Amino acid sequence: MSSNQRKSFFDLSASGQKKRLKAAQDVPLPGSGSQSSSSRREEDVPDSPVPLSQPHPSSEDQALGHCPRSDELELCPSASSSDEYEIEDENNVEDSSEESSNDDDHDDDIGIREKLRNWASQYKITATALTALLHILTSHICFSSLPLDGRTLCRTPRNINTVEVEPGHYSHIGLKSTLIKLMSGVSHTINTVILHISTDGLPLFKSMPGELWPILGSIKNVCSLSKIVFPIGIYFGKKKPIDCCLFLKEFVEESIDVINNGITIEGRKFQVLIQGIICDTPARSYILGTKSHTGYSSCIRCKQEGIYDKGRMTFPSVNAPPRCHEDFLIQRDLDFQVSESLLVKIPGLDLVKNLPLDYMHAVCLGVVKKLLLTWTSGPVNKCKFPSRLVNQLYSFVLCHNLSAYCSILGFPNTI
Repeated sequence: MSSNQRKSFFDLSASGQKKRLKAAQDVPLPGSGSQSSSSRREEDVPDSPVPLSQPHPSSEDQALGHCPRSDELELCPSASSSDEYEIEDENNVEDSSEESSNDDDHDDDIGIREKLRNWASQYKITATALTALLHILTSHICFSSLPLDGRTLCRTPRNINTVEVEPGHYSHIGLKSTLIKLMSGVSHTINTVILHISTDGLPLFKSMPGELWPILGSIKNVCSLSKIVFPIGIYFGKKKPIDCCLFLKEFVEESIDVINNGITIEGRKFQVLIQGIICDTPARSYILGTKSHTGYSSCIRCKQEGIYDKGRMTFPSVNAPPRCHEDFLIQRDLDFQVSESLLVKIPGLDLVKNLPLDYMHAVCLGVVKKLLLTWTSGPVNKCKFPSRLVNQLYSFVLCHNLSAYCSILGFPNTI
């Protein structure tokens, strides 16, 4: 063999084959352009030179000392690169599955919180009881992400915006926001939302002074919402608000806005109408700025001076001239209207026709109570029923379901 004749690749020793491969890697292939040697090393030259199918070199190749080109050899990919690809794929699968699992856990967490909030609201669970339940649930690993306090779960605000209304404070909850929340998702075909408004004072404690005056509302022309009473504003103080205008200011301002501009719910615009303000007689005279029901010129329906008879104020005339809404606007009768009322600014509200008489006090606790007392304890031989008839009526009331005759709940007292 001549000195310039090159040995075949397969005739070289192991160290010679490594040197030949290294030299071949440093020589650029035709058409490789600006491809770097590192990329050629990764693509064309495997880490292991063991071929899967190794073609035998021809005699011509042996004579010239040429080794087969790297693209003519089907080499087995290296174990290290294969493992690297497999590990990378496994990591990708694990990452994607972990992200999917985290999303599912987050959705489940939101769902269980919403269910607990609805359950606590529906069954009137106290904050103390809800907190105790959360402490039990969070002791299990499945519910470890739940909060420990019921106020956190129900998103109870820490601070409440209040304004000072002597001699207490008033917090306005909102009319428009409550209407949007109640009517969202409710099927209805109405174009106008008809509201009934109510307010009254009630004591909260027996051992200390304090009055609560809520402004409440209800939607009357949506069947599924007609029995829901929602708060609009709440006042609390040692006594009722001294200035009624300050008490009603925010309610009246928001009422004017929603009546003039309407409300938009789920892309649909609705008109708003306050059909009536329902109060008992003392509360009605308070918000209207009129004389109390014990005054001589206190009748809200007609213009007549009352007569004080047997410890009560009476209005015997049935032909007295009626009052009208315009009388409130110009304060025509100063004996009747003693102070200004902001309710006159609410559009479409008639302060005579849209403030009905209180049925509970006027009829149930007024006329009906007086009739029952007259029939059972009145003068003998005039109006009083015989004892036998009274006992029969009492037995009838006890033996029959009162809900079939009226909507009054509770068991009646003895007659």
